[in-house]
Formats: sequence, structure tokens, C-alpha cells
Amino acid sequence: MVTVSNRNTWMFYSTEDVNSIATVTVEISGDSWLTVYDIEISGDSWLTVYDIEISGDSWLTVYDIEISGDSWLTVYDIEISGDSWLTVYDIEISGDSWLTVYDIEISGDSWLTVYDIEISGDSWLTVYDIEISGDSWLTVYDIEISGDSWLTVYDIEISGDSWLTVYDIEISGDSWLTVYDIEISGDSWLTVYDIEISGDSWLTVYDIEISGDSWLTVYDIEISGDSWLTVYDIEISGDSWLTVYDIEISGDSWLTVYDIEISGDSWLTVYDIEISGDSWLTVYDIEISGDSWLTVYDIEISGDSWLTVYDIEISGDSWLTVYDIEISGDSWLTVYDIEISGDSWLTVYDIEISGDSWLTVYDIEISGDSWLTVYDIEISGDSWLTVYDIEISGDSWLTVYDIEISGDSWLTVYDIEISGDSWLTVYDKEISGDSWLTVYRYDIEISGDSWLTVYTYDIEISGDS
Repeated sequence: MVTVSNRNTWMFYSTEDVNSIATVTVEISGDSWLTVYDIEISGDSWLTVYDIEISGDSWLTVYDIEISGDSWLTVYDIEISGDSWLTVYDIEISGDSWLTVYDIEISGDSWLTVYDIEISGDSWLTVYDIEISGDSWLTVYDIEISGDSWLTVYDIEISGDSWLTVYDIEISGDSWLTVYDIEISGDSWLTVYDIEISGDSWLTVYDIEISGDSWLTVYDIEISGDSWLTVYDIEISGDSWLTVYDIEISGDSWLTVYDIEISGDSWLTVYDIEISGDSWLTVYDIEISGDSWLTVYDIEISGDSWLTVYDIEISGDSWLTVYDIEISGDSWLTVYDIEISGDSWLTVYDIEISGDSWLTVYDIEISGDSWLTVYDIEISGDSWLTVYDIEISGDSWLTVYDIEISGDSWLTVYDIEISGDSWLTVYDKEISGDSWLTVYRYDIEISGDSWLTVYTYDIEISGDS
């Protein structure tokens, strides 16, 4: 047992095993203490707690530690000030493993907490070169890592009234969680929360910059089977945030939200998602700028299914919204290679797809003061809706509206070019039985100050029609 308080320098090394060394260099002031406690070090291993300054009403606690195999624990060059503490707690490290919490500065009314950790197999936990300031803290919490696994939270700077929280994590199999080179500033925080990762799985939230009055939240996630969640090279600025929320991914499944830039008074929201079977959700290489946002919302995907919203650029005072979606059976929804510019938006809305069904809105370019709207759709049976290779320009829009498709049915609006001050409108339909509506000629081209309208606001098709 080791307890250290109010000493400038203290050093301990085992006379029984010269390869097992615990080193502590300490300055403690105020109403403070440092505690390094009930340690077992074995194999070719060492524990190092190093050049520490603690001030104010503060303490550092590294607690009931077991290190075995070819392993070490390193908590390093730490400065803690104000009403602050650092706590690395009840740790077991085994196999060819180590825990590293490194060159840390904590100031203001702040603390860093890495908590009740078990690391086994050929595994390690690394929380690295951290600066926390203002009324801030970093919390990596009740972690179990097993198999050939590791958790890495890396080169972090948190400032203002900010914090980073990676929480109650279980990682098993040949798995890892990586939250990486993060800068958080202003009145900001990053939260990756109550995560379970199993099988041959990993979660990766990567090279993130968050600034202004901003935050990134990836939340209550369960990933199982041969699965992973990846939220990747993100820049969020202004009064902005990215939210990927209450996600369950199972089977041979993954969720990927990828190389994102969000700026201005902007946010990206991918929300309360359940993905099961051999399924995935992919929202991909996105740029959002101006007073803009992308929203893909309350999604359920099941069976051998996926949702894909792909290589998107949104600019000006613009947004893309794909909304309250249910996809089941052997089904998918695909909204694809989209460019939206000017004061523009794309909206695909309250969709239910069932049976052996899919909805496809495809390779779209929208420019000027333009938008595309495909709206309150229900597709059932062996059905699909296809709105295809569309170009809309000038002061233009395409509208396919309040659609119900049932039985062995589909709606097809196809290879469309709209230019000038133009629009295409296909409107309020009901299709039932073994029926379909086709607006077609495969190549609809509209130019000048022109439009095509298939209409009567109420198209009703029933029977085998």
C-alpha cells in the first residue's frame, strides 16, 4: 500500500523486483492529497505516476491497481489547480497490456476521471495529451475491454465551460473504441455515451474540431455481431452541433456517418435509429455551410435492409431532411449523390416501406432558389417508389407528394432535367391493388420558364389498374 501527502519528492521501487518500479514526484498544496494505493506489479512491468503539481482544494487518486504480464500503467506530467482532482481508479491490466493517461493540465473548477477499468488480453487504454480549462472536466468511465482490444481517447483540448464525456463502455471480442484528435472550444462539449460493443466490432469517432457554442453527441449505442459505428473526420463551427443518437446495431451491421464539415449556424442530426439483420445505415461525405443543417431522423431498419443518404453538398441557407422512416423486410431507402445550393433544400418525408420494398431518389443536382420534395409516403407489399436522375436549376423545384402505394405496386418518375424558372409536380395519389403510376418518357426534359404537371391534386388508382 502507498499513500503520499505533502511531500515535494517521493520515490518507490521494489527491492524484490527491480523491473517493477513506481515513481512519484509530487508538489501538494492547499487542503489537498495524493493517493497511489494497493498496487501489485508483476512480469516485466512498471507503474509510473510522475511530475505532479496539485493546488487549491485538490487531490490526485490512482487506486487499487493490478498490472501483470509485460504491462505498465503510466499517469504522467500532471498539473491540477483550482478546486480540482484527477482520479484513475480500480484498474486491472493483464496480458501484454498497459493503461496510459498522459501529459495533463487541468485548471479552474475542473477534474479528469478515468474509472473502474478492466483491460485484458493483448489490450490497452490510452487517454492522451489533454488540456482542460475553465469550468471543465474529461470523464472516461466504467470500462471493460477484453480480447485483443483497446480504447483510445486522444490528443484533446477542451476550453471555456466545456467537457468531454466517454461513458459506461463494454468492448469485447477483437474490438476497440477510438475517439480521436479532438479540439473543443467556447461553451462546448463532446459526449459519446453508454456504449456496448461486442463480437469483432469497434466504434470510431474521429478527427473532430468543435468551436463556438457547439457540441458533438453520439449517444446510447449498442453494437453487436460483426458490427461497427463510424462517425468520422468532422469539423463543426459557429453555433453548431452534430448529433447521432439512441442507436442499436445488430447482426452483421454498421452505421457510418462520414467526412462531415458543418459551418455557420448549422447542425447535422441522425437520430433514434434501430438497425438489425444484415443491415447498415450510411450517411456519407457531407458538406453543410451557411445557416444550414442535414436531418435524417427516427429510423427503424430491419431484415436484410439499409438506408443510404450519400455524397451531399448543402450550401447557402439550405438543408436536407429525410424523416420518420420505417424500413422492413428485404428493403432499403436510397437518397443519393446530391448537390443543393443557393437558398435550397431537399425533403424526403414521413416514409414507411415494408415487404420486399425500397424508395430510391437518385443522382440529384438542385441549384438557385430551388428544392426537391418527395413527401408523406407509405409503400407496402412488394412495392417501391423511384424518382430518378434529376437536375433542377434556376428558380426551380420538383414535387412528388402525399403518396400511398400498396399491394404489388410502385410509382416511377424518371430521368428528369428541369431548368430556368421551372418545376415538375406529381401530386396527391393513392395507388392500391396490383397498380402503379408512371410519369416517364424515361427522359423528361423541361427548359425555359416551363413545367410539367401530373395533377388533379387527388389521383386515386385502385384494383389491377
